[in-house]
Amino acid sequence: MTSFTVLSIDHQRVPLELIGRFHGDEQELRASGERLRAAGLVQECMVIATCNRAELVFTAGTAAKDVQGLIAAWRPGLDAATREQATAAARLYTGDAAVHHLLSVASSLESLVIGEREILAQVRDQYERCRSLGLTGDGLRLLMKQLVTTAKRVYTETSIASRPVSVVSLAYRQLRDLGVKKDARFLIIGAGKTCADMCRYLRKHGFRDLHIFNRTFSKANALTQEVGGEAYPLDELCAYTDGFDVLISGIGRGTPIVDKSLFRQLTGGMAKHRVMVDLAIPHDIVPDCFGQEPVRLVRIEDLNAQAEENRSARQQEIGACLRIVEEGVAEFRALAKERRVERAMSAVPEEVRAMRERTVREVFADDLATLDPHARAVFDRVLDHMERKYISIPMKLAKELILEETKRSAEAGRP
Repeated sequence: MTSFTVLSIDHQRVPLELIGRFHGDEQELRASGERLRAAGLVQECMVIATCNRAELVFTAGTAAKDVQGLIAAWRPGLDAATREQATAAARLYTGDAAVHHLLSVASSLESLVIGEREILAQVRDQYERCRSLGLTGDGLRLLMKQLVTTAKRVYTETSIASRPVSVVSLAYRQLRDLGVKKDARFLIIGAGKTCADMCRYLRKHGFRDLHIFNRTFSKANALTQEVGGEAYPLDELCAYTDGFDVLISGIGRGTPIVDKSLFRQLTGGMAKHRVMVDLAIPHDIVPDCFGQEPVRLVRIEDLNAQAEENRSARQQEIGACLRIVEEGVAEFRALAKERRVERAMSAVPEEVRAMRERTVREVFADDLATLDPHARAVFDRVLDHMERKYISIPMKLAKELILEETKRSAEAGRP
């Protein structure tokens, strides 16, 4: 266990811009692994790089202490000030603490938004990248297996991820609950982060008829290249006459954009069930602009109130999640012990076979020469049987000892 180490740099201790300096493509990742190995700092390694954390996960012959050396080999192109800031902020976890940290990360207990299950997919994808580059081995394979098992337990046995806390995911759920169909026509006013994330969410869930208006046309056009749909300059909104089923606005320029006059223009005076989502502060949509028409207006303060309620509910689940993580650490400890026994005994079959051959060839060669074919065949079958038993019994006994030791440890740790 002590050979597992994590060097962690996260959003709680450094700006997100600094974390971005630790991202890299496959070529940079391979080069980092080769430098770390050449310096004798790691045996196996993988990198977890997300928008809010950079983690170097590795095995080594001895416990790592040289944070500055690890960072220098990992990202040698950093300027002195950035390297110094990263070194001061980095946290080093070893042994059980490293395993506990990684299980918590994969279970989204240390994320910017607690309970967002996308982190598990990101960790799995980045492990596969490192594996395909030949940076990982049996140790990290075993750790990754436990990581996935534990994170899935957290997500299925607790409600940590069942209640969304982002405005975008809550807005989408509102649309889903209101029965908005996949062929609905969307007018999106704005191409900033909130509206862009909303468009990505819609695209992910199969909505295609998106019409995006923005003050800077190039930004709207770039967004349509990513999510599909059509882009327009914002000043063309007042001339748009093709109607809509859902209008989402998130500019917040200080004065409302959608008033009674623009609403009548956009709808052509045709009454139908529509949804309008105002994600802006100050608001973009005049609350009564639709008059008596059957329109459902969703405002950001309603979404924020629900997000806060859900965030509080997620916090209440932390204790149950941590218990699962602690069980995962204990399970991995037993799994790692068993694997060490398997590796230590991997030479047993070859040694037994060599001993058998020497015994037959050198010790009892003359006696065996006197046996008739039937007796020799029986003798060989007896040796085959004994060889298999000789190989399997020590392994079985070793595993039973590990299980018994794990059981005693668990009982000793109970209150």
